[in-house]
Amino acid sequence: MTPDQQQVREKYKSRLTKARNNAKEPKRLYNFTDPESRMMMDKGQRHLVYAYNAQAAVDGHAQVIVAAALTQDETDYRMLLPMAEAVEKAMDAKPAAITADAGYWDTENVNSEARIRP
Repeated sequence: MTPDQQQVREKYKSRLTKARNNAKEPKRLYNFTDPESRMMMDKGQRHLVYAYNAQAAVDGHAQVIVAAALTQDETDYRMLLPMAEAVEKAMDAKPAAITADAGYWDTENVNSEARIRP
C-alpha cells in the first residue's frame, strides 16, 4: 500500500469513526461531505447552513485582491488584524489605510491601530 493510499484510508477511517460517534449523540451536527465547515446563520435566508466565512483584502487603487482567507468563525471582527498582516506580507508594506464595514468593529482592533498603521 502506497503512502497516499494509506493516508486516504486513514482519512476514511477517521470520518467513519466520527459518523459512528455522531450516531451515538444525535444532538451533535456533522457534515459528512465537508467536515471542516460549520453551522452558520445565513443572514439573507435567516436559517442555518454549513458554511465558511470568506475574507478578502483589496487594493483600492489597482482593484486587485491582495489577500484572502477562509475561517470557521461566524464573525468578522477577529479577522481584521490577521488580514492587515496578510496584506503587509503580500505587499511588503503596511497598508496606508484600511476601510472595513461595521462587522469588523472591536475594541481590540481600535486599540491595535498603531500595529497596523504605516
